[in-house]
Amino acid sequence: MAKVVVITDTDANLPLDLARLHNIVQVPITIQFGEESFEDLFQIDNKELFARIDRAGKLPTTAAPSPAAFAKAFK
Repeated sequence: MAKVVVITDTDANLPLDLARLHNIVQVPITIQFGEESFEDLFQIDNKELFARIDRAGKLPTTAAPSPAAFAKAFK
């Protein structure tokens, strides 16, 4: 029988402990404040994200994971 694996990007907003409990693979979106880029959930958490938004007074830009990042997760 084939193994089934759930893969999502971090924009699904699953807590890390819940994803680990159910072996859900999360591919990070990119969050960018000016020239600084962060991998969502792995390099910046929601608390720090919203603190930076409050300090900057504006929203960051975001980008979906690259096809290569998903391909790596699929392997």
